[in-house]
Amino acid sequence: MGKIRILSDELCNHIAAGEVVERPAAVVKELVENSIDAGATRITVNFERGGVKLVEVADNGEGMDREDALLAVERHATSKISSFRDIANITTLGFRGEALASIAAISKMTITTKTDFETTGTKIKIEGGQIISVSDAGCPTGCRIIVQDLFYNVPARKKFLKSEATERLHIQDCFKQLSLAHPDIHFRLNHAGKRLYDYPPVANMQMRIFQVLGNDAADKFCPLQKTAGSYRVYGSIADPRHSRPNSKMIYLFVNGRPVKDALLYRAIREACAGYVPEGNYPVAVLQLEMNPHLVDVNVHPTKREVRFRHPADVVAVVKEAVLEALKGFDLNLRSRKSTASAHQNHNLHMYGSPTVFEEKQETLAKTASKVLEYQSSASGAFFSSMNYLGQIDGTYIILQQQDDLVIIDFHAAHERVLYNRLSRNSLPVPGQTLLQPITFRIAPEEAEGIEKCRDILLSLGYDVDLLNHDTAVIRSVPALAKHYDHARIVEDVIKVASEESNRSAIVDSFVKALSCHRAIRSGYKLNSSEVRWLLKEMDSQEQILTCPHGRPIWLRLGSKELSKMFARSK
Repeated sequence: MGKIRILSDELCNHIAAGEVVERPAAVVKELVENSIDAGATRITVNFERGGVKLVEVADNGEGMDREDALLAVERHATSKISSFRDIANITTLGFRGEALASIAAISKMTITTKTDFETTGTKIKIEGGQIISVSDAGCPTGCRIIVQDLFYNVPARKKFLKSEATERLHIQDCFKQLSLAHPDIHFRLNHAGKRLYDYPPVANMQMRIFQVLGNDAADKFCPLQKTAGSYRVYGSIADPRHSRPNSKMIYLFVNGRPVKDALLYRAIREACAGYVPEGNYPVAVLQLEMNPHLVDVNVHPTKREVRFRHPADVVAVVKEAVLEALKGFDLNLRSRKSTASAHQNHNLHMYGSPTVFEEKQETLAKTASKVLEYQSSASGAFFSSMNYLGQIDGTYIILQQQDDLVIIDFHAAHERVLYNRLSRNSLPVPGQTLLQPITFRIAPEEAEGIEKCRDILLSLGYDVDLLNHDTAVIRSVPALAKHYDHARIVEDVIKVASEESNRSAIVDSFVKALSCHRAIRSGYKLNSSEVRWLLKEMDSQEQILTCPHGRPIWLRLGSKELSKMFARSK
């Protein structure tokens, strides 16, 4: 007898349930999405004991007649698609025809439903995927699905669930996501008979954000909107100073579908680079709309992952939308476009030369006076208008602004200034041939990296060749950066190139390296002229919140924070 056999329908249902129903929150997601597809304008969710004892979803959608209700609990039964062509143009949230059958296979389910064309509804009871009874029912138009004793017949799966409190939080988060995606629907969530959330329908996503994330969100969020070609992005992003250590407060939607997509996360984080500390994530709600044929939503059973046909276009429009929205924040920096524009045609070499903060044997008074001649008038003064108090630990500048203390990490600040200046250079960067080439040892994987990114290195001013399997030689270096640790910079570029195929990211790593290597180091005592020069330079920048690597440049200690530190009531 052969080893291969056809699995029973019961086992198939259990396998499908394992893919679709990870936890009670997945039940809520699937049932609510079905309600949305049914055209519901009111959806109420009730649950008990973290959703394991009970999940109930009631809506006022179009409902089902008895024939459709019986078919709906069969595997791969759906009204959403009927041909291969439909799969490429999916506009509904549920379409695979697995949700109800999968949930019914591992629970005790009751479906009560009626269409607007019927006088009597239908009630169906199912246990473990088997229909127990079918009867008439008096009910309003719409559908009510009750799921009880989830995983009662799959105890092994039940053991992997977290605590009731954790499962409850997952349900609440799922509910918030669906509510944010569909502001025109009235959503209610109850736990053990107690109302948790009630979101009446509103005109747009901005108003729904205030409902879901709190009224104070109005002061923290700035709307974003961008249309480019076949793509439309809209939503809101919070003030970068409210960033989080994880991505839980980034809500992403593609054509109304909540998703977790690494590409979109990357686009948002790249746009926020320099505004949000490295390792942190912004708080954002972002809806991306496009023609259905440009996105594949059928790559995962739970439909939480998608695949874009033109990912580069998606990244571009999302980054542009976020960057434009960030300009709406004051960030206590004010708009400095007019001030910054006065610098864009200046000689970069002045700011990056060894005479700036690098040659410690002479002061920067002369350099500072030359630079200040290029400054526009006192308009836009922020840091330079503060009262300079002194320095601490050869690292921090201490300023006073009214009743607040402002502390600046001057290495990070100077690094950002240099980075902004260097970023304005266009490629290719002119190279300068060395009289004495630089040789350095390399690992085998770095040898491959040199060959891979040789054209990029040339565009950055570096002529790099392999001497043998473990040695490389640098024959020319960027003319604007003659006094750097070039072997280390080339190694950094090669390392990034081996992990990142995006050319702009590789070039950006080069600019970051130059900025970091040339910026003043901690431990150097600035004189008053150098401090004034740096503060003026900071005032001239459009972005001076973090260094190029994402570390904070400055922070403010208000009287309230100081009172708290000294245990004083105020």
